[in-house]
Amino acid sequence: MYVPDALKNRAMCKHAVQNDGGELRGVPNLLKDRALCELAVENAGHALCYVPMSLRDRSICMLAVQNQSAEFLHKGRNALSYVPIELVDRAMCTLAVDRNGCALESVPDALKDAEMCLAAVQQCGRALKYVPTSLKNRAMCELAVKSEGHLAFHWVPKFLRKDPLILSWARLAPQQRRFRKWREQHTSKSIMFYWMELAAKTQEMHRIKRARRGEVDDPLDLG
Repeated sequence: MYVPDALKNRAMCKHAVQNDGGELRGVPNLLKDRALCELAVENAGHALCYVPMSLRDRSICMLAVQNQSAEFLHKGRNALSYVPIELVDRAMCTLAVDRNGCALESVPDALKDAEMCLAAVQQCGRALKYVPTSLKNRAMCELAVKSEGHLAFHWVPKFLRKDPLILSWARLAPQQRRFRKWREQHTSKSIMFYWMELAAKTQEMHRIKRARRGEVDDPLDLG
């Protein structure tokens, strides 16, 4: 909002934050009320940093976390990091991580558990950086390097750095990782279709045998 503060009014500010919640930064404090701040964080969760502390209660903080943009999260603007520490709880942290795994950075260690950390790494391999060492395991580290390669490998604990599978993923370039994941996915599908086809053939053979013995009256009976 490139308007002198003296010329700004509530209608002008409301129009600005409706278009971009981050414009709350240019709103004079005297014009920031609860309704305007809620409108801002609803459009852009990171706008919580421009909300006066007197208005940052659990309701508006949850609204901000719920509307956190992944784009701004990657730029270091994490709504959870602007929540007063006394309001941060497991439910809020879980919501933040569900929105984007990299929000794990702002979750207090005391609230991190294996389930939350795994969910974070599944969404964002770089989140491995913020997982306590005691919670890191082979499956989690493999997920991270599958997603981010050598960038995530920096945060793999020493006791897993010589794991052949983790090393093989860490050494691949992004395009190579994408191809390997595509190949593994299609290989697993081929195996699944093979067993489905084999089961169907076996079932059909049993039906034919029963029909020959006169045990099947209904041709649609696949028993």
